[in-house]
Amino acid sequence: TVSQKENTHNQELKMITDTIDEVRTISHNLHPFQFEKIGLGASLENMLDEFQKSSEVFYSYEIDDIIGILSKEKELFIFRMLQECIVNVEKHAKATACNLTIINKKKYIKFQLKDNGKGFDTEQINSHNGIGLKNLKERASYINANFEIESNKNTGTVIIIKIRK
Repeated sequence: TVSQKENTHNQELKMITDTIDEVRTISHNLHPFQFEKIGLGASLENMLDEFQKSSEVFYSYEIDDIIGILSKEKELFIFRMLQECIVNVEKHAKATACNLTIINKKKYIKFQLKDNGKGFDTEQINSHNGIGLKNLKERASYINANFEIESNKNTGTVIIIKIRK
């Protein structure tokens, strides 16, 4: 009947609305604390300082002024990419030191994360272990950035993200 169809339709609309609200809440919760106010560079410094408090790895950084150069969306993508890379250093690298360098060049910004860990053979990552790297490359592509990874066994890993201004 018409009233049953209307009731079903209303229930479906409510489910869709609830789902949208839940996604919005999750999205807001994923946004780094005070990111909008302090910017990408300071947010990355804060993140590394927080990791330092509970880590065996010595974190350092050299960050050029990049305030206002990239859109907030691109900054957030880069923040999340570097966050994932730092988590990988913590989980897998067995590093004693990790350095983040941000260089403000004339035509692009270069983000470099370098550790002195055990490294790995980038050619031998199987599909299961390579999901994280694949996601990082896809995120970089989405914001028109270049993503490079250089790693060799026993020499550490260097991750470079370059994005045009």
